[in-house]
Amino acid sequence: MKAETWVLVVLAVLAGLSVLLYMASYTYCLLTDKEALRTETYQIQRLAIEKGFVGDSLTGILRYEAPGDQPGKQIAAAEDEK
Repeated sequence: MKAETWVLVVLAVLAGLSVLLYMASYTYCLLTDKEALRTETYQIQRLAIEKGFVGDSLTGILRYEAPGDQPGKQIAAAEDEK
């Protein structure tokens, strides 16, 4: 069973438009908001590092405090900035 030519043309145009829309949206995000292209896991790990948490899947997540710092000092400083 052969498809008519106009059906094949319509399907090809729709496929081409979907690829162009994908490429355009990717390029837009690349130029305006690179963070939107990163994975959720990467963003969560980056936020944990910025907030001073360290650890892995074996040890768990721990709050890092530099030697000589008073416990809770980093938390209070972060709350003051808000």
